This record gives sequence, structure tokens and C-alpha cells, in this order.
Amino acid sequence: MVSSSCCKCINIYNCLWCFSGDGVENAFAYSRKVFTLSLHKHEEGYFPGTGAVNDVGFGKGRNYSCNVPLRDGACDETFTDVFKRYHFSNNLPK
Repeated sequence: MVSSSCCKCINIYNCLWCFSGDGVENAFAYSRKVFTLSLHKHEEGYFPGTGAVNDVGFGKGRNYSCNVPLRDGACDETFTDVFKRYHFSNNLPK
């Protein structure tokens, strides 16, 4: 949870998995209460086929979902690079 005296509190659900965290993402797709971040394998024909980079939430929850689809073979260095490249800690919704 991110909290400070100058901003609203939000919960962050971080999914580092072999497939997308689409169940949690869908549960909060219209909400600003939870920011979902999912780094997962995403290739044509791979189950469940969700979690594309343009899946960002809907309505008030738009841009409170972030999907980082990865190709087969992702390793520790891949995840480290993603976090450094996208500066997630500095770009959370306010």
C-alpha cells in the first residue's frame, strides 16, 4: 500500500507469474482502489490469452491496470530490466 499525507491511499497488486493476473485485474478494472501490475508470459496461443499491454482498465479505473507481457525465456535479468526501464515506483497513479 502506498500512503502519504498528501495523496490518497491505493492498494497495489503485483503479479509476477507465468500467466496474467486477469482475475484480480478484472475484479478491479473499473476501480481506482487497486492498481494492478502484471508481468507475465504473453504469446499467441498461450493460456489464458489475456494481459495485453493495452489492457489498462475501464472508466474510473482506466490506467490503474498495467500489463507487461513477456516472451518465453524471461529470467531474473528481464524482470530487473523491466522495473528499471519503467520506473514503476515513480509512476504510480495519484
